Amino acid sequence: MQQGDIVKYPRWNVGTNLLEWIGVMPDLKYTTWASNVHGEFYFKKQYSVLLSAAYSEHHYSHGDKFQGFTSYIVEPRYWLRKDATFQGFFGGIYGQLGDYNDIDLERKYTGHFWGAGLSAGYLYPVWRGLAVEFNIRAGYRSTEVKKYVYNDAGDRCLCQRIDKNQFKLTGFALNISWRF
Repeated sequence: MQQGDIVKYPRWNVGTNLLEWIGVMPDLKYTTWASNVHGEFYFKKQYSVLLSAAYSEHHYSHGDKFQGFTSYIVEPRYWLRKDATFQGFFGGIYGQLGDYNDIDLERKYTGHFWGAGLSAGYLYPVWRGLAVEFNIRAGYRSTEVKKYVYNDAGDRCLCQRIDKNQFKLTGFALNISWRF
């Protein structure tokens, strides 16, 4: 490989989703930023498995509000090119689970979620091991929402439980990664 050449036959990929760092949610609404990382292993010329984790714990409005979540994704992928370069278009299936908290002075939402569905994307190698990828996910999501309120004594009281089960857009990614 000459200096400046793109990694032609990668085995691993490590990166991050830039959209999560700036707080863009799957429904394209803005929320708190999230640190995140992913790793991907390539094998058999057309297959890979991506593992992703995201975490956020953010206090704002002078500490009166809080938003936090964790998310974990496993995504096996099939690459359309059959040459072991793992670039261009891919499709996959994914599984996701996580939890969240959204708190202000009057109420608190907390809960867990899980989901599964299909993904599709495109990866473009830029320079050496550097690559840019766009990915979209859609599928089924099951969410358990517990709404708490605070009484006059400051105690937290469960006032509502909502279970949401729906098919929806569950993720966008603009990944930047290093392949080796």
